[in-house]
Amino acid sequence: MNYTFYLVVFIYKFYYWELTYNYYSKEKRMSNHIKPIGFIGIGLMGNCLVKRLIKKEYTINIYDKNKDNLKDLMNKKRILLSTSPAKLSQDCDVIFICVDNTKSVADVVFQDNGIIKNASKNTIIVDLSTTLANETVNFSNKL
Repeated sequence: MNYTFYLVVFIYKFYYWELTYNYYSKEKRMSNHIKPIGFIGIGLMGNCLVKRLIKKEYTINIYDKNKDNLKDLMNKKRILLSTSPAKLSQDCDVIFICVDNTKSVADVVFQDNGIIKNASKNTIIVDLSTTLANETVNFSNKL
């Protein structure tokens, strides 16, 4: 698998999403996104993406097992803190995962307090983590 391809596709989609966002009026945008966007893993990449979305006036629900990573975002407007991935999945229809490895993705999604505990069948999970491609396919099949 070519990871560069997936990264380019994500960057293109994120850029397209931003262009679309700027095209529509604020009222129309906000009516399409009633629930906040979820982010699990607020490291270097997650932090930058969350800050960008905040600038675009999205409400973001965040969770990180390392509470020190959340300090930078705690006092910002449009930031909600979750106590677990399960709680975050209850409040969000779109969830981005930015964790460090394949095992962490499995823990965040499938453990007792994982995303699948409260996620609906319409929940969209976007994994931006450094994971093994075959394991990502296995995760998708489990869902």
